[in-house]
Amino acid sequence: LVKLIAFTCASFIGKFPKETERKTYYGKTHIDPAGWQGYYAPQAFKDETGRTLLFGWMPECDGGQDKGWSGVMSLPRELHVQDGLLRAYPAESVDSIAEWRTIQAASGETCLAQDGCHAMLRFAWDTEIPVTLRLFAGADGETLLQLDPCGEVRLIRESSCKDPRVDKSAIVRRMKLDSGSAEVFLALDGSVVECMVNGQWLSGRVYPAEGCTGVFLENQYGMTVRA
Repeated sequence: LVKLIAFTCASFIGKFPKETERKTYYGKTHIDPAGWQGYYAPQAFKDETGRTLLFGWMPECDGGQDKGWSGVMSLPRELHVQDGLLRAYPAESVDSIAEWRTIQAASGETCLAQDGCHAMLRFAWDTEIPVTLRLFAGADGETLLQLDPCGEVRLIRESSCKDPRVDKSAIVRRMKLDSGSAEVFLALDGSVVECMVNGQWLSGRVYPAEGCTGVFLENQYGMTVRA
């Protein structure tokens, strides 16, 4: 069962026999905490191969500026139940969108893309080491994605642009991390940020100024990144 609770998207795993009978929940988790700031009104369905796919609507948070459209759709996420909790991974077809290359990021800061307005990244994160990504970075702003060993993933938008109408509040999610390594997937598309860590997601909208397209990774020991 996928539903909205206080404008965030949550899932319940359990038995749902009939409307008139008591429902038994044994697993509840947030699908994506962004709500009106980036992920809302999710819809799940089974495709012809039996996969359960989920799409979400990513609303605008730019103060109601008239652009001729309202929001965008998320990438498709494939749902799985693992250890009694719902997990979601990028649908297999998503990887075919990108032309992947391997980058060996050194310790300190590494430029992953100069023109990263539309980009995808994958890497294994050593969950004992903090990692910061500077997204849509340029002279007029940047957005920070922070992966913290405490289990918090933070999208820091306060410097994302100079437009006072845009919602620049931080979006934070506490995630369940296993010791060792975590799988990270990141998609950027114009004003969209979608990040997955071990099947758990944090999404948001940002509105970078023209020319703010750099993507940089900062870490202590170096890592291999597919981009």
